[in-house]
Amino acid sequence: MISQPLASAAAGFVVGSQSRHGRSVLAGTAQGVQVDLPWSTAAAVFGPETADLADRAVGLPDVSGGAELVDRLPEAAEPDRVRLVARWLRALLGQDIDAPDAGRMT
Repeated sequence: MISQPLASAAAGFVVGSQSRHGRSVLAGTAQGVQVDLPWSTAAAVFGPETADLADRAVGLPDVSGGAELVDRLPEAAEPDRVRLVARWLRALLGQDIDAPDAGRMT
């Protein structure tokens, strides 16, 4: 049984591949956006740091561009949150974030 969460991050977190189940412990209420990436996509997004994320969680502000995302997500309407996260991921991939489908998740 896991007695401690992987990370304590009030502003969100990024979790790498896990060799065991994980859990989130919340005090109060929370809203979130969860994105599950295939390993190859995660490697393209996070580069060499992907291996460092295995069995770990990192606070979202500590990830490239994450601090800005943390500032913008709480103010965004629910449907816009997915678009913000999609644009952030596309920026990390070096893709055109202003492309017509930049906020569309398939």
